[in-house]
Amino acid sequence: MPLEQAAVRFHTETVSIPIRDIYPNSFNSNEVSFEEQEKIKQDIMVNGFLGAIVVRSRGERGGYEIVDGEHRWRALVDLNVDEVPCIVQDWDDKRAAINSIRLNTERGTQNPKKGGEIVRSLQDSGMSLDSVSSELIYTLPELEDRLELSNLPDNVDELMRARE
Repeated sequence: MPLEQAAVRFHTETVSIPIRDIYPNSFNSNEVSFEEQEKIKQDIMVNGFLGAIVVRSRGERGGYEIVDGEHRWRALVDLNVDEVPCIVQDWDDKRAAINSIRLNTERGTQNPKKGGEIVRSLQDSGMSLDSVSSELIYTLPELEDRLELSNLPDNVDELMRARE
């Protein structure tokens, strides 16, 4: 018996946006090393830019804030590209932060401290930890660990390297 087809929404409509009108968000918890960033740039040079970055319009602030695709955008900036194919979404701050983590979990390495800071900000905005857990697909203990890590000093990476 064939599997029933899932009802999937495809967000495929892209808009070319001038690269100068696009900027990173303040809540991206995805990090790549210098070497990984260079690989992204090299891949774009060799294979072209596949897909689009996900942005949201910032209304009165102007421009478009990246929700997913900051490192690809940075590579395009380095390559002096004029326009970027984007999928524009109408997301509020909560939805943008949630989707940033969800989309970045699919690729890259999460910074648990920054992730914890986002979880804390979602709680501060009125979301319960249970709601955050179901939205981000993390267990409650994983979120509690991240919240604990968010209390570490901002220069924790530097301190860790110094101890090594």
